[in-house]
Amino acid sequence: MSKISQIYNLNKTQYELDFIDIDPDLDTPKFIDPYWISKQECEFTIECDLLIKSFFTKLIAFIKNNQLSAAIKLCEHLSESSDICLGYSKSRGVCGSGIGQGIATAFCIALKNSVAVQNDVLTNIEDVKVFLDDIDVDRVSDMIANIIRKPLLSYTKKQCENYNISLINDHTNYFWDKNSSAWQRDIDFPQLIINDKKVLLTPKKLVGSNKYTWFNFLQHYILSALQEWHINNGTNLVRKRRNGDRYVTKKSIRKQYEQAGISLDKRFCAQFAVDHPDVYNEFKNKIINEYDLNEPDNLETISINDRAKELIEKLNKIKSGQADETKYQDAIFDILIFILGNRVSCPSKEVKIHDGRKRIDVTFLVSSTNGVFNDIMNIHKLPLSVLYGECKNYSNDVGNPEIDQLSGRFSPMRTRFGLLLFRTIENRDLLIKRCQDTYKDDRGLIVPLVDKDIIEILEEIQKDKNSNAFDEKVRSLIFEIINN
Repeated sequence: MSKISQIYNLNKTQYELDFIDIDPDLDTPKFIDPYWISKQECEFTIECDLLIKSFFTKLIAFIKNNQLSAAIKLCEHLSESSDICLGYSKSRGVCGSGIGQGIATAFCIALKNSVAVQNDVLTNIEDVKVFLDDIDVDRVSDMIANIIRKPLLSYTKKQCENYNISLINDHTNYFWDKNSSAWQRDIDFPQLIINDKKVLLTPKKLVGSNKYTWFNFLQHYILSALQEWHINNGTNLVRKRRNGDRYVTKKSIRKQYEQAGISLDKRFCAQFAVDHPDVYNEFKNKIINEYDLNEPDNLETISINDRAKELIEKLNKIKSGQADETKYQDAIFDILIFILGNRVSCPSKEVKIHDGRKRIDVTFLVSSTNGVFNDIMNIHKLPLSVLYGECKNYSNDVGNPEIDQLSGRFSPMRTRFGLLLFRTIENRDLLIKRCQDTYKDDRGLIVPLVDKDIIEILEEIQKDKNSNAFDEKVRSLIFEIINN
């Protein structure tokens, strides 16, 4: 078994890779989660969510207008998606699930007959795994991969450029185009092809913990609501504790339904959602709080603490000066991905802006506005949909030219905040004043981070993988810049 990082000798762990480090020959048991995608607000996930909603809106319109043949035809490209290499594999080389032609008809008929569709409860594609039989997380994941293939193709191209992985021009598989509301394909597009197989890289940001399931709706919302109903109505299922508190067990409710010949299955969930929309809306709004926002470190054998130590050693080995400037940029790129985790996605190196007249060393889409990112946006009122970083492997101090270079890449719509990353500083007070001048002149907020700062953050992560060291460091520097 060889993962992408091994095939191309990237010398990186899953912690420093923005995409799932897949084995192209065997599916990794992770799944694209449309509910998780819909709850995020970075540029990439918004684009994916719009495509997903565009497709499903058209499908449901066909279903509700009794255009069953058109609906079935629309599903013809929701077949197994072997190129993402995610899901449950039956055997080596057998990847994907999806909606093949053999079950497209059954899928559309199930939608047409669903009480949840008829009563406008099933409105998003993630709802199908809650209300329809034979639709699970694996199948929905493959369906979504087909719909959002275009952004995944662009993402894969960019990640391969980051790591100098060669691509081959070829016909793409079909993807959904929201402008034409139809399936399209590109005749010629650079693609990652391994052993004659097309491979797509999937951002970790699209992979959720799949808590949005019919079982969670049933177990934690429906049965909880029924417990409350029985207690309020004093039914024969109510029991009393020694302290006088009344209670009803979920087991007793299940048993009562079983004795009545009623299965607590997806159809039951659909009818309950129709009859009690408040319970279903609570599930839709609150289940996000149960999602695990940690990195998928279960894909790695090395601990996050040990990897933090290795990154410190890697940074310390790089010499200052022009000869190692690429090594320094690459190291900082990896370290920022490691430190920032799920706050950022779609990392890029040497990004061209202004028609190629300017470049940015490292760029990230901001995908979670927690902690200090929230401060920047809501307290300091600065746009931050992308995070820019400039890396300077100097043996001497940075100065106004480097600050002006970074501030010159800001824009009022995307970002007015950036990180200036460099090796060491002698006159720290002067640098803080220069950053302060930039901020007071309304040219944006630049936070300088030297190796010592980066190493301190990594050392705190060594002690506690959930450390807020990055937030604390950046907040303290912002305070100095704004208040001095």
